[in-house]
Amino acid sequence: MKTVIRVPGSVFADREALARLAAQIGTLAQLGHRMLVVHGGNCFVSAELRRIGVPEHFEGGLRVVDRMTRDASVRVLAGQLTQCLAAAVSREGRRVLGLSPATAPCFRCETLFRENVPGKLGYEGYLIGVDRRLIDSLLDQEIVLVAPSLALAASREIQCIQTDHMAAACAEYLQADLLLFISGRDPLPLIHEEVIRLSVDKIIRILGRTGTADRIVVKLEAARRALDAGVKSVVLIRSARKQELLDAVVTSRSHSHPPFSSSAPHPSPADI
Repeated sequence: MKTVIRVPGSVFADREALARLAAQIGTLAQLGHRMLVVHGGNCFVSAELRRIGVPEHFEGGLRVVDRMTRDASVRVLAGQLTQCLAAAVSREGRRVLGLSPATAPCFRCETLFRENVPGKLGYEGYLIGVDRRLIDSLLDQEIVLVAPSLALAASREIQCIQTDHMAAACAEYLQADLLLFISGRDPLPLIHEEVIRLSVDKIIRILGRTGTADRIVVKLEAARRALDAGVKSVVLIRSARKQELLDAVVTSRSHSHPPFSSSAPHPSPADI
């Protein structure tokens, strides 16, 4: 099963949470999942900008990515965080490869428009394609792939990509069977379960609720894009503190709640 996992940057702030996530990724790999893990890390980018004295600017709630902000994002996302997650999964006995756009241009993008103006947000882009032949060949070798939310434009400039969009677009272009969104600390209106399978109808109901946070709107719109593009199952996970990632795989096969509790042993290949 080809699986794309969206990991929030907040998981990197908790060493134990990162280890638990890596352990679950290792288990899924053992069970035959071919995985691309896409991660963000805005909180770490903000910390780096403060450290070097670069002010942050926002336009309509979106970060304006000037060159210094872009360069800091590359250092933090492609350097520090990708290597941190890759090392954690490697300790679970899996082969792992980080896909930085500087060394492996697997992800292509174009400059994002804002109010019909290209480049108003600086080096902020949206994904328009992936090197599927290369990525599939690596996945077929049972290598877990870790990618920061960055891509390469036709100008050969690296651009930042919104993480939810990056994960959904990767799932679409790779024709993934399963897309798992780990939500981090976002509030989730109308969602009370730890793990829930999303449908277009459910997404429409949530988006129709007044007061839905912009960040949730972006996440759910990305999920709907994946569903509309033919991704077989999209599952939203509040966190990966216990074994919610494994629960999500079972949930992806059924509209019911996960059939085992967080205290139960890991499922066998026959279960998944």
